[in-house]
Amino acid sequence: MNTETAVLQTPRKRHWYGRRDARFIMVVAVFLAVFYGHGFINGPSRLSDELQIALDGNPAKVDIIITTKFPPEQFHMNIFQDLGSLRGTKGGKAFLYGVRPADVRSLSRHYWMENIDLVKKSRQQ
Repeated sequence: MNTETAVLQTPRKRHWYGRRDARFIMVVAVFLAVFYGHGFINGPSRLSDELQIALDGNPAKVDIIITTKFPPEQFHMNIFQDLGSLRGTKGGKAFLYGVRPADVRSLSRHYWMENIDLVKKSRQQ
């Protein structure tokens, strides 16, 4: 006589961290945290000492020279124009006038920024 016993297999309980979609979301969250954290940590180092002193004086607006790692393209110029009055570019530098201090700090967080300096005022003004 052939006796067969039915073995009931219960499905394994899957933990939330074992799921592919949860892993994907965790990887994306870590990537975004590192990307934006890098900007917040390194952003202030891109401001020149003169500009930092001027920003500490709490002015309404400042005039800045932005040095980028490559010549600014239309995308970058659109960002600049949203923040102030773009008065031209020369090589990797853009001249931006009438920028609020909060916008200067947020602009410094972009990875393609190399340096942000204060425009030197001429004596004729």
